[in-house]
Amino acid sequence: MQKWKDKNFRGTAEAVTGFGKTMIGLMLIDEMLDKYPDKKILVVVPSKFLKEQWTNLFLSYGLWQGGKNKEVTVINTVIKNQYDVDFLILDETHRYGADKFREVFSVVRYKYILG
Repeated sequence: MQKWKDKNFRGTAEAVTGFGKTMIGLMLIDEMLDKYPDKKILVVVPSKFLKEQWTNLFLSYGLWQGGKNKEVTVINTVIKNQYDVDFLILDETHRYGADKFREVFSVVRYKYILG
């Protein structure tokens, strides 16, 4: 987490399945919201199953409180819209090299990114 912060809040968490990459993302979201509660956060996932998982984790950790500035959505929805957010999290980062998924980078403007 510190390396990501040292790199101007941009980078990728790479680890084996079960390591806790999602938890790292949640901890960074929580930390950001503690300091800056109005920051816009977008979590992009490749499937409805992962959307449900992230949404349940947001609810479990109380991260939905404080407004409508947080969203978890499936990539197919993202690439049909335009977004302007502060913090973009891309779950399953290895998928974003595919032609269709790569479109996320042309429709989402962001300041900070975590893959």
